[in-house]
Amino acid sequence: SLPKADFAGLEIEAASVEPATVAYVSTSSAKTDAAVAAAIAKAYGEVGAFLKAQKLNQAGAPITIDTGSSDAGYVFDAAIPVDGAPARPVPSDSRVQLKQTYGGKVLKVALRGSYNQIPATYDKIVAYIAAHGIETNGNPWDEFANDPATVKESEVLTNIYFPIK
Repeated sequence: SLPKADFAGLEIEAASVEPATVAYVSTSSAKTDAAVAAAIAKAYGEVGAFLKAQKLNQAGAPITIDTGSSDAGYVFDAAIPVDGAPARPVPSDSRVQLKQTYGGKVLKVALRGSYNQIPATYDKIVAYIAAHGIETNGNPWDEFANDPATVKESEVLTNIYFPIK
């Protein structure tokens, strides 16, 4: 049976993305807006300190990559694109690691407004994918394209990407 979410009004486009090198922390949180925001802020703080220590520069908007979910909460990588690699390999016990993101075909939704719309938007995208028989190809991610501290809530832009075959 198809998911119950109505995807009318969803602005969705097929696109292609290039892989990028990101510094990231794997983390988790409860499903409340406050818990998610706190976990993301803490993780980005760790990544920022790592970039400074490794003399790397941010090379794009911060992202979160969904790696799992349960009734208890979300599991995700909080990642920042970087402009290179550190002089020495990252120790395996470092909380911050480097990896390449997905490259290839995606469905992209530009969500304008509060971050608290993200879960409902995911439900709509999943319904759209099911209704159109589209095959996914990896973990979806959110790109935080602007800073909510510097724009009105109605202008906050989150690009949501679902890798597809």
